[in-house]
Amino acid sequence: MAPAVVIGDIDTNIDTAAAAAEKSKENVLTDSAVNSAIISYSQSTIIFLVRDMLDFLQANQSFMQNLTDSLNDVNSMSSQLMKKVESAN
Repeated sequence: MAPAVVIGDIDTNIDTAAAAAEKSKENVLTDSAVNSAIISYSQSTIIFLVRDMLDFLQANQSFMQNLTDSLNDVNSMSSQLMKKVESAN
């Protein structure tokens, strides 16, 4: 609102404030709108959590597979070493 210099400016400012007040009544959030927003946020958060959990489990599965492969390699090399030692005797 502009500063009121004359009476007409005051009337204009009052009309502007009244129009803004009426317009703001249209934008009042209802309980159902707030609940819908909360539910939507909760669902999207759960989806992100599940995706992150799946990524974590897949990364750990890959780690476990790599560890298993490494241990199998160590076992194989140990077996070969034992055969060489036994054949040397």
